[in-house]
Amino acid sequence: MTNTSVDLAKIFRFHVEASAPSGTADLLPALLGPFRDASRVRFAYPLFLGPEPPCLSLFDTLQEAAQAAFGDGDRGRILKDNLPRVERFVRQSLASGQVPAGELLAKAGESLATELGLDEANDGKLRDDYAAMMAHIAPNSQLLGYGPDAAHYLLIWAAQKQVSAARQTFRTHAEVLIRRLRDILKVDSHLSADMRGADALKGAMGKGEQFLNAGTLSNIIGKSRGSKPLDAERHQRIDTILKRLETWLATNEPILAVVHGEGEAAEWAKGLDVTAHGDPCAQAIVRFDEGAARLAKAIGAFHVGQLEVNNSFNAERHANLLNNYDWRAFSKEELQLLTPVIAIESGERLAGPGLAALSQLICSGRPIQVVVKVQPLNLSDEAFQLQLGYLGISFRQAFVQQSSAARPNHLQEGFLTALRGTRAGLHVLCAETDGTPLDPWLFAGAALEGRAHPFFRYDPEAGSSWAERLVFDGNPQPETDWPIHEMVEGAINGSGTCLPFTFADFAMLDPGLAGHYLVLDETPETVIPIVDWLGLGQGEALRHVPYVWAMNANNEMQKVAVSRAMAFACRDHLAFWQTLQELAGINNQYANAAAESARQAVLEEAEAEKAALVATHTEEIERIRNEEADEAMGRLTAVLLEQDLGALVAGPSTRAAPAATPAAPADAAAEAEPDAAPEPEAEEDDMAFDEPYIDSMLCTSCNDCLNLNSLLFVYDDNKQAVIGDVSAGTFEELVRAAEACPSRCIHPGAPQNAGESNLDALVERAKPFN
Repeated sequence: MTNTSVDLAKIFRFHVEASAPSGTADLLPALLGPFRDASRVRFAYPLFLGPEPPCLSLFDTLQEAAQAAFGDGDRGRILKDNLPRVERFVRQSLASGQVPAGELLAKAGESLATELGLDEANDGKLRDDYAAMMAHIAPNSQLLGYGPDAAHYLLIWAAQKQVSAARQTFRTHAEVLIRRLRDILKVDSHLSADMRGADALKGAMGKGEQFLNAGTLSNIIGKSRGSKPLDAERHQRIDTILKRLETWLATNEPILAVVHGEGEAAEWAKGLDVTAHGDPCAQAIVRFDEGAARLAKAIGAFHVGQLEVNNSFNAERHANLLNNYDWRAFSKEELQLLTPVIAIESGERLAGPGLAALSQLICSGRPIQVVVKVQPLNLSDEAFQLQLGYLGISFRQAFVQQSSAARPNHLQEGFLTALRGTRAGLHVLCAETDGTPLDPWLFAGAALEGRAHPFFRYDPEAGSSWAERLVFDGNPQPETDWPIHEMVEGAINGSGTCLPFTFADFAMLDPGLAGHYLVLDETPETVIPIVDWLGLGQGEALRHVPYVWAMNANNEMQKVAVSRAMAFACRDHLAFWQTLQELAGINNQYANAAAESARQAVLEEAEAEKAALVATHTEEIERIRNEEADEAMGRLTAVLLEQDLGALVAGPSTRAAPAATPAAPADAAAEAEPDAAPEPEAEEDDMAFDEPYIDSMLCTSCNDCLNLNSLLFVYDDNKQAVIGDVSAGTFEELVRAAEACPSRCIHPGAPQNAGESNLDALVERAKPFN
């Protein structure tokens, strides 16, 4: 057996068994090799969380503050030029978590001044400029570093902004209603009978009672003859309304409630209403119902109170509002008053026993947000085939987003949309992998690039069609199977090369999957790029081994064979990606078939219209030809009757032939011989048939003759061809033009130049047209 055969057998054995030896741990996907050191890579974090969405990167925030403080001129130039130093200090100080922005930025300013070491004057100016810039940083803002809990912090921030604004609006309206209801009770107290009694009058007169007899005054005033006091039932109802509204306003309802699994730490949820439970989705339903019941009493009281102040309460129609109001009757605005309940789940639990509770939660319609992190790299039979985001879409009634904290704007937009909605929300986020050699932010971005964790949002409230409900934004090169990128500078033998980034490339970032990759010293013909392997049929695929490009620690490009299990996982992720593409209207076979059908219909219609135009044009040419033939025959008949052969060419203006005379005697004829008929004139008339001419009325202005010789053939005022300068062309050009003319209206006549070559053949060719 040759060495090549041995190597090929080794490659196929590895491909089937995924038994690569150790030594590939330092490999990175070729496209990511230059980013092994990510210290100089700028990305969105740290995030600046201000009073209002959207969140911004710290650098953008600093630039906006500096622009507001100093404008476009040279003011603050030293500070403007050194804003990247401020950003670098904050990033190094805030690896993860959330801190007050003012405190950390103040430390960054001190660090900047120390690092620059300016003279006293410039140092003072720098500090003044920094303070001026900080005056444009919103107070009570936060800085968020990228870490495992970044998505949770973003959700808390979005919920706080949403709920706080809604509750403040409701508080304002409720306080106004409370005052109006109290005014009603106050008026009623003055209308009651007791206010006109002796004891009530005595208390109301104060020191004046020594001058008046309260009993006598009460008898004089008598009972009220105007408005009647409230009946006891209405008075009790208003008292209940006031009590419920004031109780809810006085209760410090939590801004957010979190339910997570038992034994799972939730450092990011400190200060919130946190519950640990073995089944977070089931417990989240309980927690939601408790808060909804409290709010329903306040909302029901608010509606009945509005009816009371407008004197519109009808016992038969509105009796149940006060005691039987339910969250299902809440308006969209009223739902925003509820404490958002967040269930923190894991992909493993929802793939198993937690799926039933998730289904119950979503189908119940309760606007609870379920946040689940899934591992983008998992080749187990149970894990990699389950797509929770796709499963969420199948419920049809839930808001579903698949996103990542690595793209905070995309994630934040999904959170805000879900919190503003009236349905349950399922948020499938990309989890981190321990031990990856790449920066976590780059790892999450690679999951997106490798189609391991594609982005999408499904919002049933956005419309009735898929095009309105499904949003496919945020995915790189969404029209292709795999993103294709050019290698950056710095790679040996790699710069300028364009490579696809597949799931197999992304999976190389997990050290636990190193056994699925084998470095190749040689590349047999049966070892092919994985993109080509994915396009093979099942039988052909079994006879080939796929490979991807990798880069080692020395920045050297290497071909790496891929195991069959990894290749199958790559195919599975590609199939899911293509399903999402079709749902989003990209490469959709139904849409393509409809477009092709419409294109064929347009082509057939155009062909039919073209055929109709050609037929009409042919009929018109035939009609004109027949009319011209009839006219020519008429002229010929007139000429023959008049014995004037010249009319065949010149028409009615040609000189008429002399009339016939009686035969003269022979002598007279002999004497008259010198005066015989003028043969030269007859010869000139005969030559008139040899001159070229064009039946201009038949000309279709096709330009064929003018393209051949624009001096020999010219257009008249009607843009129809006539003979121009005969001497500027040849008899051959006349014959060729006659043969090419679609309406056969060119008549070459006889050769004008007897010395022209090949005349005999040209005359024969001209006969059909003369």
